[in-house]
Amino acid sequence: MTEKLEKLNKVKADIEAGTLTLNDKIDEDVIQSFDAKGITPDGIIPNFIYDPEIAKAVFGTELNKVGIINPNKATIVVFQKTKEVKAEDANFNKSKEQVKSDYINNKVAEYMSKLF
Repeated sequence: MTEKLEKLNKVKADIEAGTLTLNDKIDEDVIQSFDAKGITPDGIIPNFIYDPEIAKAVFGTELNKVGIINPNKATIVVFQKTKEVKAEDANFNKSKEQVKSDYINNKVAEYMSKLF
């Protein structure tokens, strides 16, 4: 395992230098390579797995950096964080007009149903 991690650290350096991409065939042991989107801080990795340890590593990695994590004896995960979507503060002014319109329409519908 130590030999494999040493090899992956070289791969990590090559990816960060731009001479290799994760989509390239890194070695014979690579089983799966994909672009994961929508990873949540609590560990949901859509279309892959639920693993809080991997999610924590992804969130803790700087943008455009490569991370290597060994969550269990049989698995080594190499990832590159290429995009980060920051959470926005709630802005209720954006939806204020829509809520007002929906409320008025609902009250009109209630009133109309009483007439019939």
